Amino acid sequence: MASEPLTPEDATLLCVSDPEAQLQIGAVCFFEAAPLRDPAGRLRLDEMRSHLEARLHRSPRFRQRLAAIPFDAARPVWLDDDAFDVAHHVKAVTLPAPGGRKALRRFVGELLSRPLEPTRPLWQIWLVDGVDGVDGDRVGFVLRVHHVLADGLSLFDAAMCIVARRSEASGC
Repeated sequence: MASEPLTPEDATLLCVSDPEAQLQIGAVCFFEAAPLRDPAGRLRLDEMRSHLEARLHRSPRFRQRLAAIPFDAARPVWLDDDAFDVAHHVKAVTLPAPGGRKALRRFVGELLSRPLEPTRPLWQIWLVDGVDGVDGDRVGFVLRVHHVLADGLSLFDAAMCIVARRSEASGC
């Protein structure tokens, strides 16, 4: 298993992370709900997980976890996660009725206040139903990552390569 040490800057960010300062980056996007639902109206979560997993090779860091070096003799390293399961990273939730923007803000705030699981790759995607209330026609897409995995611009690039249906010729 190949390993790559964290950069000194990322090691510093990891060191200063604590429950009061999560150092996570979050993004919220909205998508038309109809193509994401099955005939019964449920989100096609398994299909979305498969879609994302098929594109993760474009951003290999999303399949890696951090491992500490014994006795802190060196900076932590990135290792391929042999137990990687996309279901741990791509989840769905329905906002409590009546849903809407206020409920979405509450959900995102609570989500970003909790640490990511340190034994897994440091990212999650949440598909959020009810962002427009009970009669809404959009689904929220909440992405959160630890800052050691990506900064704002690299996260945007990775998200576009993973989520978008771009051609191989586009660079993703």
